Amino acid sequence: MNVPPRKTYILQATIRVDQWPNPVVYRSAPTNASHPAHARTNKLLPTSWTTTLFTHDQLDAYFENHHNQRLRKCYASLRPWAYRADLFRLAILHDRGGIWMDFTTELLRPLDVLLPSGASLGLVRERPGFGMDYGVFNAFLAVREPRHPFFAAALERSVTVCLARDYGSTPWSITGPELLGRVARDAPRLVRDVTWLRHAPEGGAIETTGERGHKRVAITKHSDIRRFIPLSNAYIGMWKSRTVFRHSKPDPAVSTGGLCGSLRLALSSGRALRVGPAGGPELLGRVARDAPRLVRDVTWLRHAPEGGAIETTGERGHKRVAITKHSDIRRFIPLSNAYIGMWKSRTVFRHSKSKGGLGIRS
Repeated sequence: MNVPPRKTYILQATIRVDQWPNPVVYRSAPTNASHPAHARTNKLLPTSWTTTLFTHDQLDAYFENHHNQRLRKCYASLRPWAYRADLFRLAILHDRGGIWMDFTTELLRPLDVLLPSGASLGLVRERPGFGMDYGVFNAFLAVREPRHPFFAAALERSVTVCLARDYGSTPWSITGPELLGRVARDAPRLVRDVTWLRHAPEGGAIETTGERGHKRVAITKHSDIRRFIPLSNAYIGMWKSRTVFRHSKPDPAVSTGGLCGSLRLALSSGRALRVGPAGGPELLGRVARDAPRLVRDVTWLRHAPEGGAIETTGERGHKRVAITKHSDIRRFIPLSNAYIGMWKSRTVFRHSKSKGGLGIRS
């Protein structure tokens, strides 16, 4: 890899937000509309910046004409407009760079307060809760250059999840804050140039972070704008009822191979399925949770709370029927847990190059 001369880094570090190559703020809404809060925001943008609103029809047109077939397929399969808008903001910022603001977001301070000189990537840490271990609030996203590796990785993961019909653990796992948070958490190198903001603990605002405390710089979910143009949270109900995707048939590449035949299953319900490597109990748990019809003829056993045993379940209590991780057998033939360390260090797979990827170059 050729390292640029030192002066290149000095020049990059002095680039102000009013010198970004694509000075555009993107928003989307069902129809072409504006609100006085948007005019107030525009006054806080540098004079070289403009705002572009994409209607739902324009979102459709953008993806219909997009060069990437898998990305088009993913967009077409999503039913909720919230998810479509999520995917669009990742695609437009990857393709062009610039800033995304939700339709209901209003700036309270000039843009260079949010993105000081030298900033090249601006993200907002999601507040705790909502079933997410780590999230990136996507009402405000900023990137100076197109094809930033963070947005390339986020698009790749979102398309992979979408085509696999993987609902994940929360309504924000497919295209939203949880997915972005996992990308940032799993590959810190992708966000090493980030300027972090934060979603205020009480919600509804974005704040700067620093040693002197937090400064409110934007309002999100603006109540006046929400009354002006209704925006729906119907995607949460669609996620819960597993009706997010237009076609119920899973992608052939991730077919379960017909698990829901007349097969009688005896499954042990594991503890803490969301913790640790996702190749075993968590994967099986997600299959059972996301498609209850696959286990409608199941006979459930349970993993004992203290571990090391399988028990029957019933009204009269639990009866131990098997010992797992038998200590005598483990002494007889050593079994390794090295896979946990390999999962943590992301060295599970023999080949580091993924096959059938999105084909987006960072």
